[in-house]
Amino acid sequence: MKGFTSLMLPQNVFIPSSSPAKAPSKPMYSAPRVIATSAAVEKKYDLLYYLKGALSGGICCAITHGALCPVDVVKTRIQLDPAKYNRGLIGGFGQVIAEEGVAGLATGLGPTVVGYFIQGISHLPSLIWFAWLMLTSWVRRVV
Repeated sequence: MKGFTSLMLPQNVFIPSSSPAKAPSKPMYSAPRVIATSAAVEKKYDLLYYLKGALSGGICCAITHGALCPVDVVKTRIQLDPAKYNRGLIGGFGQVIAEEGVAGLATGLGPTVVGYFIQGISHLPSLIWFAWLMLTSWVRRVV
Protein backbone atom coordinates (compact mmCIF):
# COMPACT_ATOMS: atom_id res chain seq x y z
CA MET A 1 0.00 0.00 0.00
CA LYS A 2 1.68 3.19 -1.18
CA GLY A 3 -0.21 5.63 1.04
CA PHE A 4 -3.46 6.10 2.82
CA THR A 5 -6.42 8.30 2.08
CA SER A 6 -7.69 10.95 4.41
CA LEU A 7 -10.23 9.53 6.85
CA MET A 8 -9.85 6.19 5.08
CA LEU A 9 -12.39 7.14 2.39
CA PRO A 10 -12.39 5.30 -0.92
CA GLN A 11 -10.50 7.01 -3.74
CA ASN A 12 -13.50 7.83 -5.93
CA VAL A 13 -16.80 8.74 -4.35
CA PHE A 14 -19.67 10.06 -6.44
CA ILE A 15 -23.34 10.76 -5.94
CA PRO A 16 -25.42 9.25 -8.74
CA SER A 17 -27.63 11.59 -10.71
CA SER A 18 -31.40 11.14 -11.07
CA SER A 19 -30.79 9.02 -14.15
CA PRO A 20 -28.87 5.88 -13.16
CA ALA A 21 -27.58 5.40 -16.71
CA LYS A 22 -25.63 8.66 -16.59
CA ALA A 23 -22.73 8.55 -14.19
CA PRO A 24 -20.55 11.64 -13.96
CA SER A 25 -17.40 11.57 -16.05
CA LYS A 26 -15.27 12.35 -13.03
CA PRO A 27 -16.12 11.90 -9.36
CA MET A 28 -17.51 14.80 -7.33
CA TYR A 29 -15.03 14.09 -4.57
CA SER A 30 -11.61 12.57 -4.75
CA ALA A 31 -9.96 11.91 -1.40
CA PRO A 32 -6.52 13.49 -1.17
CA ARG A 33 -3.60 11.20 -0.56
CA VAL A 34 -1.82 11.92 2.68
CA ILE A 35 1.67 10.55 2.98
CA ALA A 36 3.78 11.41 6.02
CA THR A 37 7.45 10.60 5.94
CA SER A 38 9.68 10.10 8.92
CA ALA A 39 12.04 12.82 7.60
CA ALA A 40 9.26 15.42 7.86
CA VAL A 41 8.43 14.24 11.37
CA GLU A 42 12.08 14.28 12.47
CA LYS A 43 12.56 17.91 11.41
CA LYS A 44 9.71 19.04 13.63
CA TYR A 45 10.85 17.20 16.76
CA ASP A 46 14.32 18.51 17.53
CA LEU A 47 15.99 18.98 20.92
CA LEU A 48 14.55 22.48 21.42
CA TYR A 49 11.04 21.08 20.92
CA TYR A 50 11.59 18.53 23.69
CA LEU A 51 13.12 21.16 26.01
CA LYS A 52 10.10 23.41 25.52
CA GLY A 53 7.85 20.43 26.23
CA ALA A 54 9.82 19.61 29.38
CA LEU A 55 9.59 23.16 30.71
CA SER A 56 5.90 23.52 29.94
CA GLY A 57 5.15 20.09 31.42
CA GLY A 58 7.06 20.94 34.60
CA ILE A 59 5.35 24.30 35.02
CA CYS A 60 1.87 22.92 34.37
CA CYS A 61 2.30 19.97 36.75
CA ALA A 62 3.70 22.21 39.48
CA ILE A 63 0.83 24.71 39.17
CA THR A 64 -2.01 22.20 39.04
CA HIS A 65 -0.76 19.99 41.86
CA GLY A 66 0.31 22.99 43.94
CA ALA A 67 -3.16 24.51 43.60
CA LEU A 68 -4.69 21.36 45.07
CA CYS A 69 -2.27 21.18 47.97
CA PRO A 70 -4.68 22.90 50.44
CA VAL A 71 -7.34 20.31 49.58
CA ASP A 72 -4.81 17.58 50.30
CA VAL A 73 -3.93 19.19 53.66
CA VAL A 74 -7.56 19.25 54.79
CA LYS A 75 -8.22 15.72 53.47
CA THR A 76 -5.20 14.38 55.35
CA ARG A 77 -6.27 16.10 58.58
CA ILE A 78 -9.75 14.58 58.24
CA GLN A 79 -8.23 11.13 57.74
CA LEU A 80 -5.80 11.46 60.66
CA ASP A 81 -8.21 12.95 63.20
CA PRO A 82 -11.82 12.31 62.17
CA ALA A 83 -13.17 13.16 65.61
CA LYS A 84 -11.69 16.67 65.51
CA TYR A 85 -12.21 17.43 61.80
CA ASN A 86 -15.78 16.22 61.40
CA ARG A 87 -17.34 19.10 59.51
CA GLY A 88 -16.47 17.88 56.00
CA LEU A 89 -14.09 19.40 53.49
CA ILE A 90 -15.42 22.97 53.55
CA GLY A 91 -15.68 23.00 57.35
CA GLY A 92 -12.17 21.51 57.51
CA PHE A 93 -10.81 24.50 55.63
CA GLY A 94 -12.32 26.79 58.24
CA GLN A 95 -10.91 24.70 61.10
CA VAL A 96 -7.38 24.67 59.68
CA ILE A 97 -7.48 28.43 59.03
CA ALA A 98 -8.84 29.08 62.55
CA GLU A 99 -6.11 26.99 64.21
CA GLU A 100 -3.05 27.70 62.06
CA GLY A 101 -3.96 30.58 59.79
CA VAL A 102 -3.97 30.57 56.01
CA ALA A 103 -0.33 29.42 56.01
CA GLY A 104 -1.50 26.12 57.51
CA LEU A 105 -3.15 25.29 54.20
CA ALA A 106 0.24 25.58 52.48
CA THR A 107 1.77 22.77 54.53
CA GLY A 108 3.84 20.68 52.14
CA LEU A 109 3.45 23.09 49.23
CA GLY A 110 7.20 23.39 48.55
CA PRO A 111 7.96 19.67 48.21
CA THR A 112 4.75 19.16 46.21
CA VAL A 113 5.64 21.86 43.69
CA VAL A 114 9.26 20.69 43.32
CA GLY A 115 8.32 17.02 43.04
CA TYR A 116 5.62 17.53 40.45
CA PHE A 117 7.82 19.95 38.49
CA ILE A 118 10.39 17.15 38.16
CA GLN A 119 7.66 14.67 37.24
CA GLY A 120 6.30 17.04 34.57
CA ILE A 121 9.77 17.60 33.11
CA SER A 122 10.12 13.89 32.44
CA HIS A 123 6.51 13.01 31.65
CA LEU A 124 5.58 15.33 28.76
CA PRO A 125 8.73 14.87 26.63
CA SER A 126 8.58 11.11 27.05
CA LEU A 127 4.91 11.16 26.01
CA ILE A 128 5.80 13.19 22.90
CA TRP A 129 8.73 10.90 22.10
CA PHE A 130 6.67 7.70 22.37
CA ALA A 131 3.97 9.23 20.17
CA TRP A 132 6.64 10.13 17.60
CA LEU A 133 8.09 6.62 17.82
CA MET A 134 4.71 5.00 17.21
CA LEU A 135 3.91 7.40 14.35
CA THR A 136 7.19 6.86 12.54
CA SER A 137 7.05 3.08 12.93
CA TRP A 138 3.46 3.09 11.61
CA VAL A 139 4.38 5.34 8.68
CA ARG A 140 7.27 3.06 7.74
CA ARG A 141 4.86 0.12 7.53
CA VAL A 142 2.30 2.05 5.46
CA VAL A 143 4.58 3.88 3.01
